[in-house]
Amino acid sequence: MKKSTITAACIILTAIISITAPAADQYWPTWRGPSQIGVSPAGNPPLTWSESENIKWKVELKGDPSNSSPIIWKDRIFFQIAVKTDAAATPTPAPQRRGGMRRPGGPGGRGGFGGGNPTDKYKFALVCLDRSSGDVIWHKTVREMVPHQGHHRDHGFASFSPVTDGKLLWAHFGSRGLHCFDLDGNPKWSKDLGKMNTVAGFGEGGSPTVAGDAVVVVMDHEGDSAITALNKHTGDILWKKDRDEA
Repeated sequence: MKKSTITAACIILTAIISITAPAADQYWPTWRGPSQIGVSPAGNPPLTWSESENIKWKVELKGDPSNSSPIIWKDRIFFQIAVKTDAAATPTPAPQRRGGMRRPGGPGGRGGFGGGNPTDKYKFALVCLDRSSGDVIWHKTVREMVPHQGHHRDHGFASFSPVTDGKLLWAHFGSRGLHCFDLDGNPKWSKDLGKMNTVAGFGEGGSPTVAGDAVVVVMDHEGDSAITALNKHTGDILWKKDRDEA
């Protein structure tokens, strides 16, 4: 999501959700909202807005464009970013594709895929903003490394949305792991679920979801795809199911 887009998303979500409501369906705790259908039951958004109309605040955000969406709980906004640094390093090897597959449009090829393997380190981070002012409350880097593959030109390295149950917060960065924090930014646990291979796809993405005491992650890619349920408090794997989704 480009800087202007994520800023607009923050503004829209801030406008449509009542800050005083206590119930989870009054906030935006996950991708596509409380019911995961893109609708806010308590929504009352302005019908028009622009750079000067119905804008309370605007901040410029660091990081590559991505397709991540912010989430909201009470007076805080959370989102994921990937910030390119000036530190060059040797790329990490990519995992093998299943059956040696290759579709048209890999890095440097057709269809908007480009860049080949990155050679610069990125800082993968989770950010919390004050919903009323846009001020940064906390900023936590969970990984600093060279991505093993590139991505589609319309995507980025942080095309995931976090999820919260109002007490804990989970952020999935694909090949950079699943990370759990409390809402004050204190790390609780991290889990490496392996590298994804998306060399002929659109890059990594996919937002986790919470069901009871489990946080569920789907990793469909050109390697060994799987869906994994982890204990949301500890990160221990509850179960894992392989998927034939090459």
